[in-house]
Amino acid sequence: MRLTAHSLDEAWFDRAMADLGPFEDRPYIALAVSGGGDSRALALLAAAWARTRGGRAVALTVDHGLRADAAAEADRVGDWMRDGGLAHHILRPATSPPGRGLQAWAREVRLELLAEWCRQHGVLHLLLAHQRDDQAETHLMRRARGVGPGEAAMPALRVAGGVRWLRPLLAAGRAELRDLLRARGLEWIEDPSNTDRRFERIRQRLTLDDGARATALVRTDAAAEARREAERELAVAAARLVMPADAGYCLVEADGLAALPSALRRLLLARLALAVGGGPYAPGRAAVARLDAAMAPGAGPRGHTLGGCRFMTWRKRLLICREDRAATLVPPRPLTGDGPLRWDRFEAVVGGIATHPRPLRLGALGNARPTPATRALPAAVRPTLPALHDDRGPVLVPYLGFRRADGEGLSLRLAYRPPNPLVPHPFEAGHPCAPAAVAADCPA
Repeated sequence: MRLTAHSLDEAWFDRAMADLGPFEDRPYIALAVSGGGDSRALALLAAAWARTRGGRAVALTVDHGLRADAAAEADRVGDWMRDGGLAHHILRPATSPPGRGLQAWAREVRLELLAEWCRQHGVLHLLLAHQRDDQAETHLMRRARGVGPGEAAMPALRVAGGVRWLRPLLAAGRAELRDLLRARGLEWIEDPSNTDRRFERIRQRLTLDDGARATALVRTDAAAEARREAERELAVAAARLVMPADAGYCLVEADGLAALPSALRRLLLARLALAVGGGPYAPGRAAVARLDAAMAPGAGPRGHTLGGCRFMTWRKRLLICREDRAATLVPPRPLTGDGPLRWDRFEAVVGGIATHPRPLRLGALGNARPTPATRALPAAVRPTLPALHDDRGPVLVPYLGFRRADGEGLSLRLAYRPPNPLVPHPFEAGHPCAPAAVAADCPA
């Protein structure tokens, strides 16, 4: 049934948010607001939702600096948000745009800036303004690439990077959202890139008629239900077979893994590579199938790689850890003072920096071999461990219990928080792969 500006109101949004809960009594939510029609409507509805619950909402606008008028537009969005009673922050990337792959870069930078702001400010729920037409376009793009399970397109709820990414507008269409804004007398910004046929999404948008859109959405709904069932099976299998460690690796009961149905086993392997490897996307189906075949009983005990991870046998279990090279390529973080920060797949809190006579940085241990070592930690994991370094080498390596004599005043607390958890919804799955349990329930 087509929504209208009258049916697409605060009561409708309440029902959409109820499907994405639960929420705390006084919810604190963040909204990604570009100023386009979709995000302007999201801000209108979400602000009212938070206020009626005694909570608050904050609007975040990412200015990539890609257009001359982008900064002025971000300021304009800030004025609109403040007029609507919302706090507003503009986020800008520290890196310059690349010569190629501009849209992919812009998307990744945008998501990381939004997630980092939420982590720093204690916001768990981040709302995105993707709507029904975006869903149809995403389905067609992924179908064209032969992604398979990705035909389910965008989930309404995803947990990644310590943030719950919520899409409450997926049942609303682009036209209905703009009708709502017109009915309330509100303006929005039309991004000129929305008609640029150089971009795949725009080509899909401009050629998508009503019939193709309806077909895409029916297929998306069916695929989404199949994905939800697969994710439920994945959560059960992960809780039974996987032992995550706070040093950034996982152990898996090999016999139990081999006994899983093929599709479920490959899904679990893909999610293990995604969580341990720290990449933004799971490896492709063909690569996972090759790994699965290589690990079949009788194929031999040699190690394999996938998604920046090593898959190998350790103490009669399957060990999945970061590849040395992948970890050492992550740039170290220079440390200028105490406080929290994020490096690679870890959240860290450092202390005592001023007590050390040399500049410090947080990065991978690499090939250094500080003592004491521990036999409980797989040797393959050691090069990927977070460590404090100065120009003389490692100073502090918590997971190895190592502290150099001149590092007595330093402290480093670490928590393994991969951008993508092992299961898609760990806050609801209630098993050892949930982020809150990783540091506490892990092998020594």
